[in-house]
Amino acid sequence: MKLSETVRLTILSTIFLAIPAVAVIAGEEDDERPLYTDRALNLPELEADSECPVSIGDNNVVSSEHGYIFGAGGYFFGSGPVYLALSWKPGDRAEGWFELDPITSTPDGYRLKTPWIMDPDYSGAALIRGARIGTEDAQEIVFHENTQSEPITANMILRSELVGTLIPSSQKRAVDAVWGFWPSSMILSGPGCYAIRIDTEGGSDTVVFEAKARS
Repeated sequence: MKLSETVRLTILSTIFLAIPAVAVIAGEEDDERPLYTDRALNLPELEADSECPVSIGDNNVVSSEHGYIFGAGGYFFGSGPVYLALSWKPGDRAEGWFELDPITSTPDGYRLKTPWIMDPDYSGAALIRGARIGTEDAQEIVFHENTQSEPITANMILRSELVGTLIPSSQKRAVDAVWGFWPSSMILSGPGCYAIRIDTEGGSDTVVFEAKARS
């Protein structure tokens, strides 16, 4: 039976409205870059063979009641409004270091799952960059959003108006606000001390962590 044009359009509208509003931008499109893309990448200086000054995580950043965020109630790093979790770090330790697992090794380097969250009160974008410090061979950190449609980039951009995960319909209890959440991977060239720079409209933040060779 052939559907009338009105009925067909009604069905299509219903289908599109049922699709969750999930989107992530992680790229380098010139017309969508925030104005602070050209800020210098000023990372901490570290003398060779010096101890890595790792950042300390906070497990009070986002409550465990925010069950729609992976890692809620665990340790997140940064001073906000954008934070990251070091998923390869033991969950009961606040210090930002972990051992590299050979299983994460790829031809591009060590690929490590790295969740990001953004305070719901922040409106704007965040530029994520990083590199190894304390060595003359300062290898960049590159990032990859989990969907295959996004390229690997050394300049990842997260936008508050396009959050990666919304509250699912199965969430029974109300939460006080919707935090932005983005799953990603960061790719490290090998063991070392690394710094990640987070630039937002309000300023810049730096997180330092150490990736150690597994003993």
